Amino acid sequence: MFTFPEQILNQLNLKQLYFFKTELDILSTNIGKLSNLTVLWLEDTNIIILPDSVGYLINLKTLYIKKSKITEFPPTFTGCKNLQNLYVNDSCLIRLPDNIGDLKNLKNLCILNGNLQCIPKSIENLINLETLYLSVKNINNILNFLK
Repeated sequence: MFTFPEQILNQLNLKQLYFFKTELDILSTNIGKLSNLTVLWLEDTNIIILPDSVGYLINLKTLYIKKSKITEFPPTFTGCKNLQNLYVNDSCLIRLPDNIGDLKNLKNLCILNGNLQCIPKSIENLINLETLYLSVKNINNILNFLK
């Protein structure tokens, strides 16, 4: 088990944070203190839940999640108003937030090799979306939404 090094939260100018192939179980509930963070990369970790405070990452532009046990985003996630790139790859993600359409700056939404079961109707509000890349097991459920 690897716990989040809380000293990182003192690095208020931190722009990019990468956790790669660690046994990190829990992302700090105070992650939102890193308000200058632009990139959060979580690859091959043991994180199951993103804390609500992730929604306070107002300058976050890229969230990359790969080989993850995260099944959904917290309701506060759409507080990441400047998010432009959301990549979820080889993950257990089954749903996107119902209000994902509030992420008006989102340009790239890529969900690869996942278990996504549906797309919220609010996705039609993503006015800056340039790339929607879906490679999921239950694609028929998703295609029904697009009709």
